[in-house]
Amino acid sequence: MDNIKNYILNSKAIFEINKSSVPYYFSTSDSYVDDFSNCLLHTIMGIKGIKKKKGIVIVCIGTDKSTGDCLGPLLGYKLKEMENDRIKVFGTLKYPIHALNLDDYLAKIKNQFHDWVILAVDASVGIPDHVGLVTISKGSLAPGSGVGKNITSVGDVSITGIVTSDRSPERLLVVRLSLVMDMVEFLYTSLQKLKQIFKSDNESSNNSCEDTLSYEGSFQNSCKCSLAAIHDEILNNHIQVKKKEYGGK
Repeated sequence: MDNIKNYILNSKAIFEINKSSVPYYFSTSDSYVDDFSNCLLHTIMGIKGIKKKKGIVIVCIGTDKSTGDCLGPLLGYKLKEMENDRIKVFGTLKYPIHALNLDDYLAKIKNQFHDWVILAVDASVGIPDHVGLVTISKGSLAPGSGVGKNITSVGDVSITGIVTSDRSPERLLVVRLSLVMDMVEFLYTSLQKLKQIFKSDNESSNNSCEDTLSYEGSFQNSCKCSLAAIHDEILNNHIQVKKKEYGGK
């Protein structure tokens, strides 16, 4: 529990569980890493039934065959190292998740991790002023919708990186890689900050969730600090802050 308290105390933002479905927009400047991490944690903790969830599955969507659509696999490749008993990552450069295999992956993930939070990450299309920003929203994202594709929605919480304002699929091929890499580095740093909360007691374990979904393990009792405990600690911290604001004890 100390890792949660330390994270909250070191945070500049007041912790309040976020139950809104309105997207939040962030610049990829290093100065916004803490704000992004805090907002993501608040949003995850606002999911219905969060206290019964056992961990987080990060589903990184996209393909390395298109620079504008490679945000997911590039981030998944970097995040793979942070897997533990309560964090699993799918969608990497070697094993990308895209339109052709998304349904198969989702079926297997929901079967094996049916009581986990699904955090979906994908590139997206937005208005010109939002290009280069990343977003967090409660609820699923619809991969490919920005370029006219009808693909299964995925995620309890979604993260997107707005790479272009042009809805033509061809435009994704000429998005600058530097724009995507700025997003990847920002998201990687932000998610690494959250790892200090979602540590397991078996951090040094070599058990890893392979992209083939071959991992079989029991996660129920692997961690002293459950998502329910994280939820309650954040809520309690916010109540205490509010009490101090109004002169309470």
